[in-house]
Amino acid sequence: MSSRTRTTGGLQALSPSYEYDNGSIIATHAPARVGTYAYMNDVVTSGFRSRQKRGEVFFNPMSRTQRTYAVNVISDHAFGSAGNTRQYTSSGAYWYNMLPLEPFGGFNVPLLAQPFASNDIAMMLSEASTGVLSKRGRGDSNLWETAAEFGQTLDLFRKPALRLREWASLTAAGRAELRKKKDRRKIPDQRELVEDATSLWLQYRYGILPIVRDVEALIKNLQNLRKSVRKTTRDQVRRQATVGSSGVITYGVLSIPWQCQVTGFASVRGMSLDQVDWNLLDQLGFSGKSLLTLPWELVRLSFVLDWFVNVGDFLNAIAPAIGWTHIGSCAVIERSYSAVYTVGSGTTIGGGKILNSAPQGTVGISGVNRDRVPLVMPRIVVKSDFRFDSATRVADAWALSTGAVYSALGLSKPALRNVGPASVSLVKDRTRWRRGTPGTSQL
Repeated sequence: MSSRTRTTGGLQALSPSYEYDNGSIIATHAPARVGTYAYMNDVVTSGFRSRQKRGEVFFNPMSRTQRTYAVNVISDHAFGSAGNTRQYTSSGAYWYNMLPLEPFGGFNVPLLAQPFASNDIAMMLSEASTGVLSKRGRGDSNLWETAAEFGQTLDLFRKPALRLREWASLTAAGRAELRKKKDRRKIPDQRELVEDATSLWLQYRYGILPIVRDVEALIKNLQNLRKSVRKTTRDQVRRQATVGSSGVITYGVLSIPWQCQVTGFASVRGMSLDQVDWNLLDQLGFSGKSLLTLPWELVRLSFVLDWFVNVGDFLNAIAPAIGWTHIGSCAVIERSYSAVYTVGSGTTIGGGKILNSAPQGTVGISGVNRDRVPLVMPRIVVKSDFRFDSATRVADAWALSTGAVYSALGLSKPALRNVGPASVSLVKDRTRWRRGTPGTSQL
């Protein structure tokens, strides 16, 4: 294998910027650079196509960077003494090369500040790598947990369903009649309705729905029993950040302020390719890895912790993937940026001069960096995205927090209504929490 570098495009020069004194050129400024330039560093594999036809898979390192620069000059400056305000004038984006600069494409161009520190990307890579490795060795379903919690899930789901049916069956006239008779014991109050509604939502999301999915996966696997296949596991982490900066260009008697705002999006996509020797138990959802990690799934509130910290993924990542032979893996780190420099807003001038026309303009920069790198060792990290932009995650958090508030204020009873002492309050007992695979949890 040998390294190579390829380039495309280039940054072109605008017309030079000139400075005048009563119409005579007194200075020439270097032109601004615009256009698109990209370069890529990768590795050349000898006999790549023939080796690929024989079934070999390659995950060579690669790095590609592309940027686009654009300049918009709104006005040029003109100032002078009170009797001759057109004494000094200029043309073009002469302030372009007075901004913070960095080398790119063979020229000095305005600096593109990075909203993501190297440590931020390293943490995202660790999170994505741990997520990929946690899925290796796990089947499409986890019937160990389904079997462990099936009876309890259905039992707990039945109780609030009955209470909500009782509540729904009372018409407005019926409730008014019961209130007239002062028989309030038969009328569920608003607190009971909220408790039962949140319980029903959580039982459906983390109790009934996972069972349905496990059964669907079981039926699918029984219809297509496999012995040896190639299987890809994937995981992705995303993040957004914005940074701003500002400064002042001092040029002669001119004081020219500038501001810059950079918005960045980063994603890390990890994948692993394995040769899997399936056995019947694996395809039925009784994999060895799922059995090893079952105790964590049954710990109460483990799924809540996994919203914020990847403990469950880490435990699954370090558990052996029995029957899975690793072929190759990689992660693709992609960062996209959009930056805008705004120059000249609020421009001031000193030295007894009069400003007739303020220098104004913008520089727009867009860019994409893409790197293919190996996966890293699994580790426990705080997640980059808690996914509270998801409606279902918000609903889950609302239901959980509602139960917690009632419990903290002493508004929920210690035992389930109309159920024996062996049961616990639905507000306090959330069964079958799964990220994927939650266990019995209590608030």
